[in-house]
Amino acid sequence: MRASGRLKVVYIFSFSADFPPIILTVLKDEILPYTVWESATLGSDLFLLRGLPDGTRDIVSYPQSHPLPFDIPATEKYRRLASCNIERCLYLGCESKVDGKFSIWKATRHDDEAFTTKLWLANTPLPDDGMRVSFDGRMLMFWRCKKTRSCTTRIYDRNGLVVNEIAEPYEKELYKIFLKFNGNIAALYGANELIEKRVDGTIVQTRNFLIQIEDCFAYKHDGFVSCNDYGRLRFWDREFHSLDFEFPEPQDFDLQGLSHLHYDIVRNEIVCAKYKYLNRARLIIFKLSD
Repeated sequence: MRASGRLKVVYIFSFSADFPPIILTVLKDEILPYTVWESATLGSDLFLLRGLPDGTRDIVSYPQSHPLPFDIPATEKYRRLASCNIERCLYLGCESKVDGKFSIWKATRHDDEAFTTKLWLANTPLPDDGMRVSFDGRMLMFWRCKKTRSCTTRIYDRNGLVVNEIAEPYEKELYKIFLKFNGNIAALYGANELIEKRVDGTIVQTRNFLIQIEDCFAYKHDGFVSCNDYGRLRFWDREFHSLDFEFPEPQDFDLQGLSHLHYDIVRNEIVCAKYKYLNRARLIIFKLSD
């Protein structure tokens, strides 16, 4: 492993009245001896879904390297990872080695740090954009089916029950999706058109981007953060207006080859993982000012 020997501070200057100036401090900048597919946080703990050289995946509590022993069937293999601080749980998205069906296991952590695991959602197709959990504990997933030329978005409550289902236009190529803090859905189509809509499908606003977006997620103040194809982070306000900022050392924070991006509202941190050579990953954790 290699950790950076100095602390870097990145200043982001915002001229929006709704957003105070943001300061990013780099808490971690480290090369890991494995790939990172996804991350999740519970309290002060960071969990990583890591890929091993033999093609298998397991879950570790960073910076520990020993895999966590969750009580799930041996026929299941890890594919997705998410968390909910309200429920104090990890959501383990697994694919069956037998029939390829996707299921979600809920691993609830107790005061003694031990996990109790139970089946939360069974036998669904593998979601296109993983499992997106909102700040209030709802989960958002979508599926595109080439055979039926259909696309469906579903919102689940904390008990795994569907509370909203939306039929998406298949031709628009839904790419990323997340729940904003105001409860609306933000959907990225074709990697460059972002549409905010209510859960009944009513469109609130639209924004087209000149550069394709690689990933995006909800941010406090009802804004969002994105990473484009050039590996650059961008901050946006609630009306999709860009917030001006600068990176003093842009070469240090080029996120091209991004494999994962995650924002933790409790710790107010951004976790980034990007591919490196020989099955390695670069892990960067930014602390955001309040």
